[in-house]
Amino acid sequence: MNEHEENPIRQKVLAAIRDPGARAQVEVLVERCLGATDDLRKIDETIYNLYVESGEDLSHMFNAGAVYLALADQALAGARRLEAHLQQLRAQSPVVAQGKEGELDLDFDLFGEVPAAAEGAGDIAIKDDDIEVALDVLAPKRARSGPEKLAVVMREAEAVGYGLHAQLGEFDQRFAEVCRRESLGQVLRELDDIRNALTDGILALMSTICETYIGPVDRSLLLPGHRSALEKALLVRRGMAELRRKINACNVRIQDTALERSIREFAFENLTKLLVEFMGSEVFVAMRPADRWELSKFNLEIRGQELGAARLSCEGMAKYLDSLVAINQRDVLMQHDRDLARQVRELLEAAAPLISVSPRVAAQLVKDAFEQADALFGRHDSLDALLMAWRNNPPDMDVVAQIQAAIDKLSDRVRGVGPQ
Repeated sequence: MNEHEENPIRQKVLAAIRDPGARAQVEVLVERCLGATDDLRKIDETIYNLYVESGEDLSHMFNAGAVYLALADQALAGARRLEAHLQQLRAQSPVVAQGKEGELDLDFDLFGEVPAAAEGAGDIAIKDDDIEVALDVLAPKRARSGPEKLAVVMREAEAVGYGLHAQLGEFDQRFAEVCRRESLGQVLRELDDIRNALTDGILALMSTICETYIGPVDRSLLLPGHRSALEKALLVRRGMAELRRKINACNVRIQDTALERSIREFAFENLTKLLVEFMGSEVFVAMRPADRWELSKFNLEIRGQELGAARLSCEGMAKYLDSLVAINQRDVLMQHDRDLARQVRELLEAAAPLISVSPRVAAQLVKDAFEQADALFGRHDSLDALLMAWRNNPPDMDVVAQIQAAIDKLSDRVRGVGPQ
């Protein structure tokens, strides 16, 4: 049995296609898409396994540049097979408009000036295909025929194929230079960028296939387990903030020699348990391979150690976790946080003047602001403390003074997030 045959979306799409020929064409597209996303999804796990097998920083490996190239070849194998298939489809049935030198003309300029009519434009012959397209516009509720549905899919396939071709070509040029310099940090960034770009394109094609034959489908069903770059960053930031808070609390006791030894040993047991549990979590899997490897090394260091010998390792791990707040500097999180902080401020600014007029409405706006701000958890400790207090011991929002206090506190915490 093919490894993708149990995918419920795949089965549902193929079952909706009556024509055997069309079903075969779509099946190949779906298989290529799923294969490509499988390979892309394994990038981080492959890199992490390389760390584990080598037992060292990958940048110190012999002939690191060749290792990076081999890694990219493995990660992008499925995407290249998909791209080659899409280019073959385009060569067989070019249905997308061509620009100069055979490039796709994707600039529709819907809001620009209307171009002047070309000489002889009134003599343009109207083809049957043009009439079909016009009928689709004039009568959008008319059910598409089987050939029309396949044409929609193939048009999207050709557009996505062109995009994948361009992205892979640009990546190959950049990556060869990065590998020549053997710069691990840049290697990982390039792989992360190309994975996100290719996955977005493949998802667009998969979405079109589903919408055409069975209707809109949630992304989580299209690619089970898939997370966007933002979703992964938010998951990791929240998870790391929770882990850092708990590990730091244990480490404070471990380092305090004035405490009874039994208390310090209990804290050490908790710390080791927390780390092991975290390494089995979805947050750990979503972390970047280098960060996972560092935590794995700490786990190996403290495993089986006595309290006295483990003190230094525990302190080092606590400091390393503190350093991971640098996740907030990722572009995808910086943009997210700026936009979200602006929304939170707008809600609080709307609530403030309503306290004396309609406390209930003001209270609801403040609650909405805190719900929105929860996605900022992990950005900094003072905001985290306020959000945890709100969750665990919320203020009485029937009291005007507490509504105002909540506004003031949250406003203060989000003041430094993005432009005012």
